[in-house]
Amino acid sequence: MPVIGDSVSDNSSVDDEDDTSGNNTKSSKDQSRYSVNGVGSLNKGQAAVEAMRLYVQNNPDATAADIVSAWKIPGFPLVESEESFASRLAKSNDDRLEKRTELINLANGESIRIFKGFIPQSMQDFINALDKQDWNIIIQKV
Repeated sequence: MPVIGDSVSDNSSVDDEDDTSGNNTKSSKDQSRYSVNGVGSLNKGQAAVEAMRLYVQNNPDATAADIVSAWKIPGFPLVESEESFASRLAKSNDDRLEKRTELINLANGESIRIFKGFIPQSMQDFINALDKQDWNIIIQKV
């Protein structure tokens, strides 16, 4: 998972978390599920996106720049403005880059992108870092 300070050009070892297709074949991929504030049974990426949606909902006046700045915390997933993402996408050779992010629209008309690819350790790092914030957003393994 790209985090602050990491290079985001090579995502080959990142789990895209696109396991919502209902495919029940056995695999070695981590199938852990998470709740956000006690609700849901989400995969790692979906849980991070839901945490971001709650943050945006709880901070309706925040701009994209405010949110990007607030989420520049070690262990947190990469969050960027739509403009920054578009610039990075234009320079990238990774044809799955857009799939690895989630677009979130803000009340002021701006939008942000959150990276939703995780491995189990990076998800735990995110949960630990999120627990240190006073945002009333709690992710737990279910």
